[in-house]
Amino acid sequence: LAFLMSGMPVGAGDAIVLGLADAMVPDDAPGALRDRVIEAALAIDPDTAIAAIIARESSDPGPAGFCAVADTLRIAFENQSAADILANLASLAGEGDPAASALHQAMAAHCPTSLETIVQGHRLARRLRAAPAILEMDAALAAFMAARPDFAEGVRAVLVDKDRKPDWSPGTIADVDTAALARVLEPHRR
Repeated sequence: LAFLMSGMPVGAGDAIVLGLADAMVPDDAPGALRDRVIEAALAIDPDTAIAAIIARESSDPGPAGFCAVADTLRIAFENQSAADILANLASLAGEGDPAASALHQAMAAHCPTSLETIVQGHRLARRLRAAPAILEMDAALAAFMAARPDFAEGVRAVLVDKDRKPDWSPGTIADVDTAALARVLEPHRR
């Protein structure tokens, strides 16, 4: 949840721990590796053949530093709304925790409605577990978010004017319309 809410970049070790990648290969390997994966896909047992290639060709991804830090802050994220998570991180930052401070700063810069949508959507997805149901929920959330003025404002602030000073609506996490979000998610809770 810390990764989803913060949008902070991560290295290969974190990408593997987060499930975004299965392995890391050297920069010069993809060309030859691609040909071996194609051959393995045509094998009698492609899963085993591909797993063997991954085991043979993967490199040490290095530490999962972001995940290690996020794990130390786990209590700030448990069974909390986005507003509570931000408040918890601010409190820890005020006590001198630099990791909490970095996460809080990253999250506080994001759209408040997006943060609550991430929290609620992630928690429901973990309960749904089935990919088709999760994708259906994600599509509904994407439609909800794309229809909001914050979508255009984010595009303006990052891609058009490039001032990186979005004027979110609402501007604070406390003012997020959680009832509207609940209406979007309700059909997917069944």
